[in-house]
Order: sequence, then structure tokens, then C-alpha cells
Amino acid sequence: MNYKLKSNLKKLLLLFHLFFFFACRSQTQYIGSKEKWYELLPHCPCESPDLHGVKIDDGWARERYRSEMGFFQHTFAGKRDFTFFHPGAVTSYRSYPYVKTIIDGKKFKSGQQCAYDKEGKLIKTGPPAGTPDKSSPAKGESKKGLLKVNIFRVRKHIKFDSSPWKPDEWKEYHKYWPPDKGINCD
Repeated sequence: MNYKLKSNLKKLLLLFHLFFFFACRSQTQYIGSKEKWYELLPHCPCESPDLHGVKIDDGWARERYRSEMGFFQHTFAGKRDFTFFHPGAVTSYRSYPYVKTIIDGKKFKSGQQCAYDKEGKLIKTGPPAGTPDKSSPAKGESKKGLLKVNIFRVRKHIKFDSSPWKPDEWKEYHKYWPPDKGINCD
């Protein structure tokens, strides 16, 4: 690819990224719901799904670290990976396929996010705990078990899941997006 075309493509992607960022941030709000939509989602495994080796098509895909992200993921995520939103988590997994939910009269394609510590144990409370997604960006996993993202659902995920999150207000956020505790996890 010649330099001028590559430069123009980067500018176009930057504008696209800025548009999504500002379009989503301007609509930031807590979206309250008395419906327990998150109870329809799969429970988090007590241990990291890939603790004993990558299992493909098991319904769980590992989120990428920033260093593993490709060009388009960098464009959407910027300098943030899951460790920004879940400080202290070592790995994070998202469920797939999505679960159809209706929250406050709106249709969503929801999913579960689970975070794990360095021993591969589910983190159930506090800032590093994974949280459910009203609008899941997950569309599956690669042959290496890494998360594949549906770019068309990313905007809704940012608007309804990421934008309401504030670093110092995780307790308030967890009231509306409660971390899953798994089933009989010690």
C-alpha cells in the first residue's frame, strides 16, 4: 500500500473513532432497570475457561491485551483493554453467542464478562470483577481462543455498558451491572 493511501486511511479511521467516541459519550447515563436481565446470561466458570489449555467453541473467548490487538481494535479501543475497566484482573472472558434480552423495552444482544486472577480463579467482587453486557460486542473466538468482536455492536456496547462506568463509582455501577459469582465457586 502506498504511503499516501495508508496515511489517508489512518486519518479516516481516526475520524471514525472520534465520531464514535463523542457520539457515545454525549449519551452517557445510568440506564436503570428493575428487570434482572443479567440472570438470563450464562454463569461464569469458577476457573478461567482456558486454564488447562484453549478450548475452541466452548462459549467463552479471551479478551485481548492491548499488545494483542490489531489495527481496527486499536482504533476502537484506543489505549484501553479490559485491565482499564477491571483493574487487577489478569484475564477476562466474554460469553458467546449472545442472549436476546429486552431491557426497559429495548431489544439487546447481551453477554457475560468474567474476570480472573493470576491463579485463574473467578473474581466475584470489587473493581476487577467482570460485569454483564447489555450489548455484547462478542461474536465468537479465533482459532487461538481470542475474542472476535462484532464492530456493529461496539457502539451500543460503549453507549450502554462502557460509558456509564466511572473509575471511582464501581460500587454504583455494580448495582446495575452486578458481577456474576458463578455456581458454587469458593
